[in-house]
Amino acid sequence: KIIREMRRFLDDHGYIEVETPMLTAKATGAAARPFKTHHNALDIDLYARIAPELYLKRLIVGGFEKVYELNRNFRNEGIDRTHNPEFTMLEFYCAYMDVNGMMDFCEELLRTTVEKATGSAQLQIGYKEIDFSRPFERLTMKQAITAELLDPLLVTSFSDMIGEEFESSWLDEPRRLSILSKYHNKWDGARGDSIEARLVIMSEEEHKASRLRINDTARRFWQEATAEANEAPSACEEEGENARAIVSIFEAVAERQLRRPTFITDFPKVISPLSKASPADSAVAERFELFIAGLECANGFSELNDPKEQYDRFMEQGQARERGDEEAMVLDEDYIRALSYGMPPAAGIGIGIDRLVMLLTGKRSIRDVILFPHMRPERKVEEATEATEAQES
Repeated sequence: KIIREMRRFLDDHGYIEVETPMLTAKATGAAARPFKTHHNALDIDLYARIAPELYLKRLIVGGFEKVYELNRNFRNEGIDRTHNPEFTMLEFYCAYMDVNGMMDFCEELLRTTVEKATGSAQLQIGYKEIDFSRPFERLTMKQAITAELLDPLLVTSFSDMIGEEFESSWLDEPRRLSILSKYHNKWDGARGDSIEARLVIMSEEEHKASRLRINDTARRFWQEATAEANEAPSACEEEGENARAIVSIFEAVAERQLRRPTFITDFPKVISPLSKASPADSAVAERFELFIAGLECANGFSELNDPKEQYDRFMEQGQARERGDEEAMVLDEDYIRALSYGMPPAAGIGIGIDRLVMLLTGKRSIRDVILFPHMRPERKVEEATEATEAQES
């Protein structure tokens, strides 16, 4: 019903459903590790697509003004409560629309889908009721971090722990940013199953228990992070490291607290290679992600349509791959050529259908909404158990 209502909404608004290649010569369209195969007849390597984005935008170049595809994507990455290597994604693009218009349209789409598929705009997710009839909240990434101050799982307050108040300007100071990043990395490492800590679909008792942390542990982590930052020059002086640190802190501090449907905006441009830069601040992208009950459900932006700038962004991604980033994008010459013919201003979005269904049905794992999820073979489970027992002994 959810998929049917989304299709109906897009069809009613003039969008055309299309199908684009599932096997591609380039692993492009998103930052992820691909599945690789070989075409015997053509004697070339091909990749299971990680996203249809660049093909859909070629259609915008070709004169289609509103297109969408609801199909499978494949990413050769980990499996956990919110990730599966094969998953269903809805992507759609609209010419002559910007990031703000796309947020408005996404909000209307989801509100209508929830009401028609479930019969109500109010849903019980975990122990909280979420009202989709209310306007979705909009916060910049730095605003979301500042609102939470520090790790919301801690008992102690930030000022009690270090003797001074948190200020949003710290996110622009490399040394302070480095300390915050190291501190939250330590907490992530101490949590074990970080997904369980972040997932908001839990009982009230579980939620209260998850907030209990020992104050002296927090202080020790902060002291260690401060010492490490003092010993070495801050990597956060570099634009890329600065951006990754801010995103890491956002994920640790604010992400799981976004219960109401919330658009997070102003992502760093350096980690958004297909998005236009903001005219107000060239360091951030006209990009948003939508969070519901602590889970990322959608990602969208104003599309970069300048072929020269897009080529430069791909080159930066290539340098990141040379430094060991396996998820960095590769250069797609055909896409650059398509942009050179002229692409109108446009905005696009990808919505994770499995996660949305998971939330609307109150399931705690993505495996519960996939009919045949991938599972680790029994032999591998036994080997992992034996290895763990050997380490403990």
